[in-house]
Amino acid sequence: MKVFVADLSEVLLAERCDEGETDYLAGELSHIVKDLLGPRFWISYWNYYPFLANTLYYAATFLSAVQTVGEEYIALLPLVSVRQRKVPAFTRRLIFILSFAVAPFLVEKVLERIEDNLRDSLIASETRFFDGKRRNLRKILLNLVVLIRFTGIPLLYRLNLALFYLFGTYYYISKRLIGLQYVSFRSQSNYQALFYFRFFGAINIAQIVSSAVIWIRDQLRKQRSEKAAVEFRQFSESEISEEEYDLVNHFVYHDDVLFQVEVRMKAVIMNVFSVIGRELSYKSPKWLFGKGIFRFASSVKSELENKYFPVIYVSGIQPTGVPHLGNYFGFIQHWISLQNDGRSKQMYLSIADYHSISMGFTNPLEMRNNIFKMAASLLACGLDPEKTTLFQQSRVADHANLMYILGSLQTISRLTRMPQYKDKAAVFVFDILKTISKIQTLLFKHGNIPVNLQLYPILQAADVLLYKGTHVLVGDDQTQHLLLMRDLAFKCNAVLHCDFFPVPVQISARCARLKSLQNSTKKMSKSMGNDRSRILISDIKQIIVEKCAKALSDSQSNITYEPEKRPAVSNLVTLYALATGLSVENVIDECASLDTKGFKSRLAEKIDAHIAPFREKYERLLQEPQLIRDILTIGTQRAEKKAQETMAELRELLGFNLSHQAINK
Repeated sequence: MKVFVADLSEVLLAERCDEGETDYLAGELSHIVKDLLGPRFWISYWNYYPFLANTLYYAATFLSAVQTVGEEYIALLPLVSVRQRKVPAFTRRLIFILSFAVAPFLVEKVLERIEDNLRDSLIASETRFFDGKRRNLRKILLNLVVLIRFTGIPLLYRLNLALFYLFGTYYYISKRLIGLQYVSFRSQSNYQALFYFRFFGAINIAQIVSSAVIWIRDQLRKQRSEKAAVEFRQFSESEISEEEYDLVNHFVYHDDVLFQVEVRMKAVIMNVFSVIGRELSYKSPKWLFGKGIFRFASSVKSELENKYFPVIYVSGIQPTGVPHLGNYFGFIQHWISLQNDGRSKQMYLSIADYHSISMGFTNPLEMRNNIFKMAASLLACGLDPEKTTLFQQSRVADHANLMYILGSLQTISRLTRMPQYKDKAAVFVFDILKTISKIQTLLFKHGNIPVNLQLYPILQAADVLLYKGTHVLVGDDQTQHLLLMRDLAFKCNAVLHCDFFPVPVQISARCARLKSLQNSTKKMSKSMGNDRSRILISDIKQIIVEKCAKALSDSQSNITYEPEKRPAVSNLVTLYALATGLSVENVIDECASLDTKGFKSRLAEKIDAHIAPFREKYERLLQEPQLIRDILTIGTQRAEKKAQETMAELRELLGFNLSHQAINK
């Protein structure tokens, strides 16, 4: 049989296929150990599963002189001499297994053991006055080992991966050691795959460069921060009065801007102290290339990374009472369709009462009624308690426990950059324009901004990661929060040295966002004071007709869909399309002969026909409050069981569990 020297694209595809097989085998081994021996044993030996998977896979294939799955799929044959068609001897194959699977594992364990010994020796000798030189040497060695483990080895891995993609050097250095070459039974190369792999190689090089630039940027920022701290310490230790010190504290420092403040005291006039501040601000560069350009690729990568996690949909909705049509078409309808699509998955939906008090407490009676109404509305719209675990967020204590743990991985500066925090915090912030000695200084004074408003995204991340959610159904306005949630999952996995949390993927509603019936520039929301701005799913036909008749339109009588020129009428057309299931074009054709008044009348009929079954079921459920309590109680028990499993495993990884291991003396 005629053979050809294997092309780079064929080698790349075969290597990728084998890597997928070993990852799958590692995942299966992990699940088997967890089911048979329990989570405690499973966590204790987490790092062994990839090692065992690689060893077993290549022992069963390459060591046994059998093609791997990737080689067989791509039709490749491993040789050590293409001209003589000589297959590698058993000794070479054994060297490959040892260098590929065993050696990296042993190096990792040796470095880990050295790091632990150095840490223990530093702790044991930290009180010895005469051991200063040795302690400094141990600190240097410890930092070097940590640098090699967590920076050097991953960097070399990424560099080797980039070279592999770009130039075809074998992905596994072990294959270079034994002089392995590939021949193919195909004469045609896959140039399209080769192009994509080289593109991925360029991306890896760009990531390495951007990581280096970001590291340099962080070091410079750290030096500036330390310098500013020293200057501020010198200023604070100088002789100034308490009033002057309090006045300086009115300045607000934003994370994106590095302020270098020099305050000089001038005089005291009429018991008012004058402070002249000069701010030298340096805007930090936006490293979008390093942090933002790969968001789409990161989302695709998350789908691949989560393939070994069970599919779990998680979301939440605040108890605002009866939902309006914006809530229904934007979230509830999509959730119900996912629930009933027939695919195997778990679904957790929380009534997020903790989130509802992020701006402050509400009336207790109103809160209870809103929780009941929201639960009844969800059930009336088609939520099945057997398929969706519906529960009350505040009844599962581990939401707050996980939020506290995740909070140690996030910075205040990023939380203050969240768009929703800025919008809601504006309610508590006011500007003071103060004139001192003909110098107008604008001071931003923060009022009583609740801490929960800043912790909102952390709690939201805990709501999802507590149940190891792989998919999150949220609106586009929550994208920034979801990116923060994904970052927390990455950081936590890096700290724990295992893939403990899946990286959640955002699922957005497919429909257009409904606008207020009275203001087409605002979304339909209960925060609008006018009840006519929204239609609730519990509204009777008479109220729906009245709200539609008084909905905002324009002076033209015909019906068109022009969101830029006629936003109010276009919003009504969108609502008609959602209520009937028609496309916007079909709605325009169907209502072409109607004027605005006739269109509003028909719109009211379509909306009433759509929500009438929900309204009737909602009224029946309100007559059975005990049924709603039972559903929420059962859902809370199911959610609490899953949450406790996650937290038990996490506490084990964090070292909080002392019940089964003796303390080293």
